[in-house]
Amino acid sequence: MATTDRLLGDITLYASYTENQEFEAHSIATFARAIDVDGTSLVIQVTDQSGSLSADQILKACTLKNLSDFSEEITLQLSAAGNNTYTISKENGWKEGSNYKLVLNDENLYFTGFDTTIREYEIAIHKDEVKNVSLNPKIKYINNKELSNLIVNGESAQSVSVATMTLDKDGNVKSEGSSTTGTFTYQGRALKVGDQIAIYEGDVIPSMDEVTSSPGENGERPISFFEITSADGTNYSYRGSETEDVLFMPDVLPLDLANDQDGDVGNNSVTVDLAVLTFNGGASQNPALSADTTVEEGDYLALYTDIHNTDTLSYGKITSVLQSDGKYIITYQPQTQEEVMAAMDVYAAEPVSGKDLLGDTDVDALESNIEAQALASGFANDVAEQIGEMTMRTDSFAELEKNLGEELKANVEIQGVDDLEALTAAGANKRIE
Repeated sequence: MATTDRLLGDITLYASYTENQEFEAHSIATFARAIDVDGTSLVIQVTDQSGSLSADQILKACTLKNLSDFSEEITLQLSAAGNNTYTISKENGWKEGSNYKLVLNDENLYFTGFDTTIREYEIAIHKDEVKNVSLNPKIKYINNKELSNLIVNGESAQSVSVATMTLDKDGNVKSEGSSTTGTFTYQGRALKVGDQIAIYEGDVIPSMDEVTSSPGENGERPISFFEITSADGTNYSYRGSETEDVLFMPDVLPLDLANDQDGDVGNNSVTVDLAVLTFNGGASQNPALSADTTVEEGDYLALYTDIHNTDTLSYGKITSVLQSDGKYIITYQPQTQEEVMAAMDVYAAEPVSGKDLLGDTDVDALESNIEAQALASGFANDVAEQIGEMTMRTDSFAELEKNLGEELKANVEIQGVDDLEALTAAGANKRIE
């Protein structure tokens, strides 16, 4: 057939099918990223495509925010690296454990080594794990095999597995195990009311990392903590321990040196009435110090002579505590404020999987529900139509992503896929010629 041919009557056209060519998936990055990097060796460079921007103009076009600490004051510095390329650094260095976002607000700038359309750089600075928390040294450890006649919450059991501490959806600590009660028979060393005990599985007492790890596949934990509530010979009753009875984290106890009765200000020791270091969490005291606060080895003293003058403040780490005749006799090792702050630091990086986040969620039902809502609201159709139209009008995925977000008034992110056939219906791998 030719363009000059004329159609003079009805004609039937038949489609000829052929196997489609295999799709090749490509992933197009829309932002730069540096994850878990050493802040001391991190190098970020930008290139000025125009070659006409001054150093001041480049700095003004760069916006850096600490997403982990919005209070951090940030000052950027710029140094020339040649060929219209500049190295961006942060005054006072990168804060360990923090996440930053660097945005370029000038289309003439791009991150050196990345696509020229990328304007955002996500940065996660590495921090070594810090675990200034330990188990209560007074805990008594008992192997589960040494127990008999075990009752857990009114039912007979072969073992017990309870989480002492969990976090709620807002990140608040919950003493989940404290509601667990029961009884057991134990033929070993005598226990008394108030004793903190740890029941563990296996032949070796679990380490601190194992104690704080996630439960096993069946929800089991290597160790559980309880408080003895009654003792009758070898028969005991128990309840789950409170978090503060299991984990030891140092307290900072304020002490006016005017209350020191030993008469020697330089002996790294104080003698004070018990009432001086008894707290109630009232408005005039640190609310973190309650009636349950005890003075223990490993705690810190905040020593002062004038509560309104921080220049009189000094610190000491308690090395021994003795009670005698209604008084505390406490020895301590002088500490700097930085050492005290470091002792309060706890930081851990725990990998989280999607399976853990979803828990017992019916994933298929959840996906079906989301799909039904998207179709019913018309959102899915709007997205499909807008993608089709804007794909024809844009030159890059970054531009398409931006335009779609503005048009749909939504957070739109375009990502590459590993298997394009997964997005096609059965039989759609054929085309008509």
